[in-house]
Amino acid sequence: MPPPHVLIATLGSEAQVVSLCWQQLQALGYPIGEIIVVHTAAENEPIRSALANLVNFFNQTHSTPVHLQFVVIGGEHPIADTLTDADLEAVFATLYRVVLQNKRAHKAVHLSIAGGRKVMSAYGFTVAQLLFDEQDHLWYLLSSGEVLAQKRMLAEDGDDVKLIPIPVFQWSAIAPILTPLAETDDPREALQQQQQWRQHEAFLRKRAFVAYVLTRAEREVVELLVREGLSNEAIAQRLHRSVRTVGNHLSHVYDKLHEFLGFRDDVPTDRGVVIAELAPVFFAVNPPRDIAP
Repeated sequence: MPPPHVLIATLGSEAQVVSLCWQQLQALGYPIGEIIVVHTAAENEPIRSALANLVNFFNQTHSTPVHLQFVVIGGEHPIADTLTDADLEAVFATLYRVVLQNKRAHKAVHLSIAGGRKVMSAYGFTVAQLLFDEQDHLWYLLSSGEVLAQKRMLAEDGDDVKLIPIPVFQWSAIAPILTPLAETDDPREALQQQQQWRQHEAFLRKRAFVAYVLTRAEREVVELLVREGLSNEAIAQRLHRSVRTVGNHLSHVYDKLHEFLGFRDDVPTDRGVVIAELAPVFFAVNPPRDIAP
């Protein structure tokens, strides 16, 4: 059974940003049955009028009933504008909370960041990166001409209205809602967790590279290079090998690491890259014990 689809839209002074986005999503085949409008303090103009226009519009739309709800940024302490650090944190926290609640409810989220201040768009993008999976979409609406000049709530044939999908980089193949990330209601904590997990994931990949991609002889050379910064001559003396053999080992390591890191062909891999990239593996508090023979 497909998940229910919800449109979460930031709102500024123009109510039609929400209704046009809803119309375009319907035309694309997304069954939007719920719209959540995120806005600043409702008692202030032009927000108050925009909210009233949305209520009137969707109350008159009978062909496809839509459940419309409003979420004020800041909750019990609504903000009137995005002027202070506290205002910005309120925007981030509100968008994160609204998206997270709907992800916890197993809904497909469509997040429109076309309305409101630019900071709402910026934080909306960050929230999408934190919480979205493959069923979710981030959108930006472009409109011009008569539909914009007349502030029409719905586009007509020939109107210049485009709903632009914004690519969202998914930091993990695992849906965020299935990870501990979904357990925190604090977006800053979620960002910190994501950073830690990405660092840990990178460490595990590099540890596997050292353990299973490099040969034993290559690992021995790399370890002395990384841990002690020895020259080829010093490594050769320590391992009782020829300088030429050590050079060949390092040449193979460079090639393997270059491919592993996905560098362009014109970007060299050298001693400095080996030390910088593999130091976390050799200086880890609990080094890996599962080294292949």
